[in-house]
Amino acid sequence: MDAAEKYKNRHRAVIEYANGAMFNVAELDAWAASNKVPLSFQKLLEDESLKDSYDATRHYVSYEILSINIAWGMVPKDTDPDDARAQLMAAHDTAEPDNPVSRLRDLVMVRYDRQLLSAVFDGDLLLYDTLAMSRIDVTAGRLRYEAHPESYMPPATAELIHEQAAYWARRQPAPLFAGPGFSDEALKQTTLTRYLQYDTWTPEAAAMLVAGLQAPIVGGHLCTEIPTTRVKGLDACWKSADFPAFRAAESVLGIWRSQANPPARVRPLDFIRWCQGRGIDTAWLRSVEEDAVSKSRAAMRAALGSGVVVIPSAPLISAEQLANDIAFSLVAIPNDERLTTVFKVTVVKQTQKETQSRREPLTGDDWRLVRSICGNPPERCSHAQFDEWCGKLDAAENRPAWSLDGDFRASDEMAKAQARWCEVSVAHKQQIVQWVRDNGLSFVKAGGIETTDLYDNAGLPVGCLRIADAKAYLDQCCIAWKIAGAQTEIVQPATAVPHEDKPVVAGNPHNPNWNLWCRKHKVTLREAVCLSCDTDPKEVQRDLGSVLAAALLPQFSASKEVRGEISDRLEIAQSHTGTGGTLSTVTGEKDGEVYLATFAEWALNTMKWDMPDELRALTHAAPSAALGPGSFITRASTDDADDAPGTKSVIGWRIAVEKQLDKLMAAHGGIYPGHKVALKWFKTNDAEAAFVPDNKDDEFTWVKADGKRVTSTLKTFQNGMADILKSKQIPD
Repeated sequence: MDAAEKYKNRHRAVIEYANGAMFNVAELDAWAASNKVPLSFQKLLEDESLKDSYDATRHYVSYEILSINIAWGMVPKDTDPDDARAQLMAAHDTAEPDNPVSRLRDLVMVRYDRQLLSAVFDGDLLLYDTLAMSRIDVTAGRLRYEAHPESYMPPATAELIHEQAAYWARRQPAPLFAGPGFSDEALKQTTLTRYLQYDTWTPEAAAMLVAGLQAPIVGGHLCTEIPTTRVKGLDACWKSADFPAFRAAESVLGIWRSQANPPARVRPLDFIRWCQGRGIDTAWLRSVEEDAVSKSRAAMRAALGSGVVVIPSAPLISAEQLANDIAFSLVAIPNDERLTTVFKVTVVKQTQKETQSRREPLTGDDWRLVRSICGNPPERCSHAQFDEWCGKLDAAENRPAWSLDGDFRASDEMAKAQARWCEVSVAHKQQIVQWVRDNGLSFVKAGGIETTDLYDNAGLPVGCLRIADAKAYLDQCCIAWKIAGAQTEIVQPATAVPHEDKPVVAGNPHNPNWNLWCRKHKVTLREAVCLSCDTDPKEVQRDLGSVLAAALLPQFSASKEVRGEISDRLEIAQSHTGTGGTLSTVTGEKDGEVYLATFAEWALNTMKWDMPDELRALTHAAPSAALGPGSFITRASTDDADDAPGTKSVIGWRIAVEKQLDKLMAAHGGIYPGHKVALKWFKTNDAEAAFVPDNKDDEFTWVKADGKRVTSTLKTFQNGMADILKSKQIPD
């Protein structure tokens, strides 16, 4: 019970003393005068027969009779019913009784009862014993009430007060309907529901709602100022203007107005994110966020892998949301979680409204009981299989007092799809930013203010696209779309019309300028891959990593085959760079630059890719200097080593290590600094390249700097490696 409720109900603490007790009439008049009560108790209660000798100080009246006399004195028998109805309406009594005069009289009686008893509690009026005529001490009643005020409430009232106090403590909007006879939809409605009908809120209404106060709605419009009179809270209880929540709302509004050009309207979810970015408690509005997440998940499930993006029927769409929706439309994420841990759940406390339980791991005895009834859970157990398995325990006669629950994690397939989704989403966010800049457009905040930023200083998404711009972006990316809720067909962009297949490296309208590219010494890995597909790298958006393919970012008009091949080749090339890879980069980093001639030779001889003749020519013209600093075995340095007959491929020393040293690793317990030892061996033997002869698993051929070929058996190589290990001359 809060302080206001406690103060309002203090009269209940002295009812037990008032029953059978008396008031002094003179004291009643003095109290009425000091509290401006428009009533003369002397005139109301004096006896006409004793009028000449009447003394109010010696006149006492019973508590039970007093309220009746007041009611009949203020509402006499001849009161007009229409006047009674008018007074009831003025008193905010909305009942429509058959006898409004009687109803008004009862209302006067109840209200004066409360006023008089509250005055006794406060010490402004005294109660007197009927027999001894002495003053009655009500101190004990006051102390008991101060200690346990809820015990003086009727059971239903006390439960309601506790429930309302719990709503405020939990920051939970109170339900509008409860009990049987209401539909499921009605039971879901709360004091916050009507505000969700608005696409945007005024900052004043938003500040009140986040503070737990119901914002006034006048003529269907949300308030544009915070009231200075009492309002109801989201817990359905009245809050006076000095309630702390009013100060909290004013503080939030002050922070909002301190922004540069604060919007006059804000979307609910954007306001919640704005508050979270500034550490403002949004617990009262968590249902708004949960509802948005629920709707988003439903849209995700409908759009997964469909290739169709659903655009909201609103003037703006968050650029982040658009990128995420595109990712969901292109990447199907299977709902495939697998059981990791089994728990037992014991109910600790259960009421009609909530259940409290304890979740803990199964003990050995618990497992023995579960296995005797259900057996072991299925291998790679899904949610459905787990429910079926738990059902055996629930149906058993010797079931325990607890139930089973489990933790799940995404399967490998689901985790891969989620990672792919992230790649696509990030790529489109970058692409949208670049597209906006290239087209001279700008992002728009929810309030209609233009901005160049996708995120604010707190890292929250603020940049939105106009729906027309979002449609144009999807059309350029050849992605189908439809308007949410509209009974319209899916829009297929004109650029997505099927076209004739084109060869991967022939007939491409975006051929590179080979006079330029063939003269370049170093290029990025992305540029090298594009050149290997006879496509000008400038026609492909930069800096989008392995997800620049047409299936994800089909922003240039080369054929699907060309774009798909670029994506596949880039992914393969990246997997071969870095430590232990077969493709050396200039700096040794995974995504660093490559020497174009080195890449061409790797693509041709190692990967056997089809490439344009201009790039093939570089494999014969590449000088040994193109190997880069610190590279000792990347390619054969002589023409004799190139295209050596009877070989599978010309390979680097890393491949030799990976292919030939399984036995050596086993002999040394599987622990040895593999590539460092191999590098030391090749340096010692002045080797520049190595290749594995066909049908030879126990030997390989390596080429010295002077062009001489040497064939070594696996045993010789192992012995040389073992000597290096024993000498502890392993390079850093």
